[in-house]
Amino acid sequence: MLAADVDCYCLMFALTSAGRGGWFKRLVAWLLYVARHGTGVWKLYVATLPQESEMASLMNFTPEERHELQCPEMQAHAAKERTAIQGLHDSIFSSATGELRSLDLAPSFNDTLWAACMVNSRCFSDNVGREAVSLMVPCCDLANHSMQPNAQFRLSPGGQFNIITTQVGSCK
Repeated sequence: MLAADVDCYCLMFALTSAGRGGWFKRLVAWLLYVARHGTGVWKLYVATLPQESEMASLMNFTPEERHELQCPEMQAHAAKERTAIQGLHDSIFSSATGELRSLDLAPSFNDTLWAACMVNSRCFSDNVGREAVSLMVPCCDLANHSMQPNAQFRLSPGGQFNIITTQVGSCK
């Protein structure tokens, strides 16, 4: 999405929040924005993403479901993750109470939970020069759905996103 396609307030948040949670908050804000207000390729991309309920992430476990993890350490980690996402929802993304409420990004906690799950599972990070860059690239997460990955993702020094095969002749 081009900067001109994003609401100015959302763009300012994305550009200035590095000291307040960095790339994760910025990408969650961006994804919530394109899910609610995006057009073109980004609207189509959002439509291909799974629902929050289809994700296998610790933050998805409600207090009533955490016993299914059967490990106290995992239960505690799941509670910590969900509490952190709830805090981000309430303070930043909530359409009612968040810092970005004027953008109407997340009417419910499940909206924020969905975006956080998508960023956690579909974000690519690399270094370009001295800068760490994290981004979402439509459909590239589909390139490596194997227990024996055969591709790597890299950003070139010029900032281009590249998929690099690691096994010659492994396509079937």
